[in-house]
Amino acid sequence: MSSSPCPPPCSPIQLCWAYSGSALSNYAAGIKAWHLLHDRMWLISINKLKAILDRAKACAPESSKQPKHLLFIPNILASIHEHLNLNKPLDAAVYACLTTMFYCIVRLDKFTVTAVQSFNPNKHILRRGVSEVTDCHGHPIMKFHIPSTKTAPIASEDTLGAEQDGPTDPKAVLLNHFWVNSVSDNSHLFSWEHPKVLDHYQRKN
Repeated sequence: MSSSPCPPPCSPIQLCWAYSGSALSNYAAGIKAWHLLHDRMWLISINKLKAILDRAKACAPESSKQPKHLLFIPNILASIHEHLNLNKPLDAAVYACLTTMFYCIVRLDKFTVTAVQSFNPNKHILRRGVSEVTDCHGHPIMKFHIPSTKTAPIASEDTLGAEQDGPTDPKAVLLNHFWVNSVSDNSHLFSWEHPKVLDHYQRKN
């Protein structure tokens, strides 16, 4: 494969009026990685690239900058718990969904559906998709099998979550959800018993 230089389509300075400093840093890192992966020469030194990105960051528009937010931590989950009645079907499903996604560190769209009508058992996680396995230290952990994701549309994907102490324990909360919402194993993981119709927990776009 040729090792001749391959210039980027444009420099970070040309993009600085439209993107944030962090976005430009990621863009530059991606371009560098492409060069290394394809055995192309990377001619920009570390110091020069840093100088370019620092300048581009200083020129970034105010609209691309957002103030720092407080971290979403277990204490916040615990405070939400205080305002819910986990004996109610909807509350039990919502809190189970929230704690599971928090401790599994997954995107919202992996564990939810956009609308009840869009639920597809071949794509979305089911109640029977939950199992218990052991980690490399012999500790029990929960495994969630997702039939289809954006990165694995056919091969499926598994994600793991461990038991925690306190009211945010995802295992205890999930078991409570299963007890309150006694539905089919072929239902969506966070289906809840609506007075009129079985509902799947939806996400807001």
